[in-house]
Amino acid sequence: MLAQCDNSHNTIYKKRRCFLWNNQYFQLDIYKEPCHPRCRGLMLLETYTTLTGEELAKRLPSFLRVEKEVTADPAYSMYNLSLKDEWQNSRKFNKAFTPTSTANGCDFFSGRVTNGLGESGDH
Repeated sequence: MLAQCDNSHNTIYKKRRCFLWNNQYFQLDIYKEPCHPRCRGLMLLETYTTLTGEELAKRLPSFLRVEKEVTADPAYSMYNLSLKDEWQNSRKFNKAFTPTSTANGCDFFSGRVTNGLGESGDH
């Protein structure tokens, strides 16, 4: 494993909560310390779906508020979140991140969320 170590990246620590809501499977990743400041309080909600954006919006958990959709935002890829350097100083920042569809035609959705009280993270 040490042969695969990349000293330009931090290890990402997160707690994953998997649940069903309105017949839709979700994964809520709650980022933990130690971490880069960009990950403090970060919570990402992920799902795979064949629903349209409008249909999915109706099925999102009512106890979470999606601040913004980050599915195609390279800043939220694990590769970029784990970079030790600040992004403006790093030539390693990957700007070419593109989400892919799964083999069965499901699309991936990822959103930055807060709980219903407007709080981020694990309280």
